[in-house]
Amino acid sequence: TLIKLHPHDNDNFWKNYKIYETFLNKKNVVSDNSMKKYFEQAKVVICLYPETSLSQSIIYNIPTILVYPKEMYEMNKKLKKIIKLMKKQKIIFDSAKLAIDHLNNIWDNPTNWWEKKSVQNVIEIFKKEVLGINSKIDNIDKWKNFLITSL
Repeated sequence: TLIKLHPHDNDNFWKNYKIYETFLNKKNVVSDNSMKKYFEQAKVVICLYPETSLSQSIIYNIPTILVYPKEMYEMNKKLKKIIKLMKKQKIIFDSAKLAIDHLNNIWDNPTNWWEKKSVQNVIEIFKKEVLGINSKIDNIDKWKNFLITSL
């Protein structure tokens, strides 16, 4: 298990890096800015906020979940619909306990869950509605190249 910190998590104000170091062996806390090599090694990516790492792992087609407290949800109607669909397919959880239960259920082979047609349909909706990527390969290549060059 690796913990990849947000670049600002190692600052003097938040001190999150020191908190993680207290609970984990230092070798488990990743502080460099590269993400691609960690995605390539990941069995499952667990995100705690819907930022770049969530989008990147989905674009790279890595089994991904988001543990995101309900009180933090954006109230945009389009997002509300997508969040509901993603919760139904066990991609978004507002309960850490439910996320843990799901991870325990899929741990032996998370790809089986991730590649289910119903999950992939929701992923395609997320890509189109949130990331602006449609099924046309040229758009996917544009985003993929953008992300690769920015890593």
